[in-house]
Amino acid sequence: MRGTIHNLMHKSYQLIFVRHGNTAMNEENDKIRGWRDLPLSPKGKEEVVRLGKKLKGEDFDGIISSDLERARQTAEAIAKETGKPIYGYTRSLRPWDAGELTGQEANKIVSKMNHYIDHPEETVRDGESFNTFKDRYLTAIQDIKKYFPKKTILIVAHHRNNVLLDGWIKDGEKKDFQVNRSKMEGKGISPAEFKIYQLTK
Repeated sequence: MRGTIHNLMHKSYQLIFVRHGNTAMNEENDKIRGWRDLPLSPKGKEEVVRLGKKLKGEDFDGIISSDLERARQTAEAIAKETGKPIYGYTRSLRPWDAGELTGQEANKIVSKMNHYIDHPEETVRDGESFNTFKDRYLTAIQDIKKYFPKKTILIVAHHRNNVLLDGWIKDGEKKDFQVNRSKMEGKGISPAEFKIYQLTK
């Protein structure tokens, strides 16, 4: 049994996912944030300090974050509380660019979002297609595994990134980035919370 557990540990890659703290648009009827470069709200700033203290108990090597302000502020709060370095900020960890849907209440545009998921090559006006988002983000996850094979990386990203990762892992981390639709449409984690993933190496 011990040998089996040992082998499983060496076949997996641990990644810690953090969703940024609240913004005014999260708090205002949960509006689609997309690529709008919002800062954390006062509530969000308090949340990420608490999150940083909580993450002191987790074993990770460094932080890579989306380059949007709300994610950067979250990453900086975590780095300050844990003493872990920030390795960089990247556009690759941004959420789905929702284009013209940005700013609308999430629960009122479910059918529109589903349309673009059903037609993944169709580009949202002033935004990007679902496949463009999916390929960009999941390629970034693969690159993190490649460039940091012996380190546990904490990434700071967004709601859509969280549920897309859930859907990809549920479907077996396929190379063509196929995702499990029902898992991807799950709730995901709350703002300023984290989830530990075990991915295949």
